[in-house]
Amino acid sequence: AGPAGVGKTRFALELCRQLAEEKGYAVLVIKNNNLQLHEDLVYAIEKEKDYLVLVDDANELSGLRYVLEYITKATDKARSIAKLILTVRDYACKQVIQSVMEFTKPATIKISTFDDDDIRKLVKTCCGITNPVYINRIVAIAEGNARLAILAGKLAADSKNLAAIQDASDLYHSYYSKQL
Repeated sequence: AGPAGVGKTRFALELCRQLAEEKGYAVLVIKNNNLQLHEDLVYAIEKEKDYLVLVDDANELSGLRYVLEYITKATDKARSIAKLILTVRDYACKQVIQSVMEFTKPATIKISTFDDDDIRKLVKTCCGITNPVYINRIVAIAEGNARLAILAGKLAADSKNLAAIQDASDLYHSYYSKQL
C-alpha cells in the first residue's frame, strides 16, 4: 500500500519474480480492465501448478470480492493459489483490507514516498543528471513521487532545457501527449 507513484507495482513485480524463482510459482497478474474476470481465471489456472497471483491496483478492480472468492475456492489438490499479492493506494487501503479479511488475514507492507536524497539518487542513476539546478527542480516537482521524478528526469535529459520541467502538470502533458 502507498500513494501514487511510489513504486508499489514495481515492488510487487520484483517480489513476484523473486518468489517465483525461489518457490517455483507460476505468476498470474490481474489488472483492472472493467471486464469480467471469472472465465479468464478459470481458463488461466492450470492443474498441477502452484500460483502466485498479483492483483495490481486492487482498489480499482471491479468485482474484487468475486476474484477473491474464486481464488480461495480454486485451491484444491490439483490447483493451488499459494500466494496472493495486492497493490492498493493509501486512500482505499482500509476498504480493500476489509474485503480481503473476509477470506484471509493479510500482511501489509507500506511503501512511503521517497525523501529528497532518494529522489536525487534516482535522478542521477536513472537519468544521468548531475546538474544540481536540474536536480533541485526535479526534487521540488516530485515531492517524493518517484514516477514524477523519472518523468521530469527523462524530459530534462531529452530536452536539456530547465524550462521543460516547470511543474508536474507540464510533465504529465508532455509525457501523455506522446502516448496519445
